[in-house]
Amino acid sequence: HTFKIVISRKTASSTTPGWEALGFVMPNRQDFPKETYLPEYLKSIDWIEAHSGFDFFSDLSDAEETALESLTPWVIWPTSKD
Repeated sequence: HTFKIVISRKTASSTTPGWEALGFVMPNRQDFPKETYLPEYLKSIDWIEAHSGFDFFSDLSDAEETALESLTPWVIWPTSKD
């Protein structure tokens, strides 16, 4: 499998300051379908860290890091196909 983490600072108009992040874990294979529904591969940063052994965003304050990494990605990106 391969993973990608996308992080973005929330906009000034956001109701809560800080960061948002989405993590994806996908099979690493050549025949991966081009028409893929990406939300099916969403994972929390905590999940990716636990399975990869990496510690991402360690330069953030502990409070910011904990909030960001434990965030359920479906809050940012609802997964409805409709």
